[in-house]
Amino acid sequence: MILHIATFTFVERVTADDIAGLTADLTSMAAVVPSLRGYRAGESLRLRPGADYGVAALVDDAAGLERYLDSDEHKAVYERWLGWMIQSRQAVQLEVPEGSSL
Repeated sequence: MILHIATFTFVERVTADDIAGLTADLTSMAAVVPSLRGYRAGESLRLRPGADYGVAALVDDAAGLERYLDSDEHKAVYERWLGWMIQSRQAVQLEVPEGSSL
């Protein structure tokens, strides 16, 4: 299994309402993308310095990751929110043991 983690730093004009809308749309998206085995998204708790927002997506394999990232639902969230919100983005994919969950 693969855990895909993406973190985002937002441009200054992003509001709390924007973040709430993004989170709602990402949560709705995750419920309908079949390749996702687990999903979490939300604003940083800011316990340590770092990004403003993070997403963790659990998939079976590289093909499942591609299906998620290339899905119409993911593209729609990017077009509505992330495209204009992101100042910088980082991502990493980690191999995790079968049966892992989020």
